[in-house]
Amino acid sequence: MRLAAADIGSNAVRFIFYNIYETPEGPVFKKISVVRLPVRLGEEVFNTGVVSEAKTEALVKALKAFRLMAEVHGCTHVRVMATSAMREAENSLEIVQKVYYATGLEVEIIDGREEARYLFANVRDLKLSDKWDYLHVDVGGGSTELTLFNKKNVLFSGSYNIGTLRMLGGKNLDKEWKSLFEDLKKALRGRRTSLRIVGTGGNINKLHRLSGLKEGEPMKRKLLEAIFKMLKSLSYEERLVKLGLNHDRADVIIPAAEIFIRLAKELNVNTILVPKLGLSDGIIHAMYEEIKRTGKDRF
Repeated sequence: MRLAAADIGSNAVRFIFYNIYETPEGPVFKKISVVRLPVRLGEEVFNTGVVSEAKTEALVKALKAFRLMAEVHGCTHVRVMATSAMREAENSLEIVQKVYYATGLEVEIIDGREEARYLFANVRDLKLSDKWDYLHVDVGGGSTELTLFNKKNVLFSGSYNIGTLRMLGGKNLDKEWKSLFEDLKKALRGRRTSLRIVGTGGNINKLHRLSGLKEGEPMKRKLLEAIFKMLKSLSYEERLVKLGLNHDRADVIIPAAEIFIRLAKELNVNTILVPKLGLSDGIIHAMYEEIKRTGKDRF
């Protein structure tokens, strides 16, 4: 079975293509390819409330390409989801209609809790210890999704308008931070189990690569703080040239690191796990489960 998913984020649009093999031990998910396009819908939406005609046209072109790529890969099912920027855009319905007329693809605009649920679909199958509680943190351009869980249960889930593009735009996020920590404090009340962070998203993946750690190796908070300090010491151009960061990563990576560090400090967490998964991977897992349950074809 071959599946494709598109994640329309505030910073970038990400396409992912998977092969799923059925085995006696269960399904095996094999990533075929990933494409990331820096459309940056949130740049406009978080300032003007709407997506411009130029950005809309770029998104339509991107999704035309996604459809063609899915056909070339032989994908039988596809799914397209949009998050924070499209949730807030006043003209989101108009954009969804334009995409459908141009490509035949239905864009699902999901709320923050749905986003957290799809993201969590990635991490629930990780081999985690029953000695710990885990806080899954996914940092995007417009929002941060949190899921507190242990090996058996989801204890809390929430979405907050704390994102890298909002921070770069100088938005006052004090109320969001206050709400986030109040919710976490309530969720953690009475918990005696130690806590670790599971970080997902492109920025924490890149921070992990910059650390020089091996894939799957946990990252300590002190190391993340050192990388953050190094990044801040470099100019935008130096981050592009010396570190080889993409132009749409070289700015947002600093506020992303700041979000992870603030959460880790406030919660007294010293270890961050980085499984290198994102929303589009979670969509694939959810699609597979839905197909097996209903046989519904979304292409």
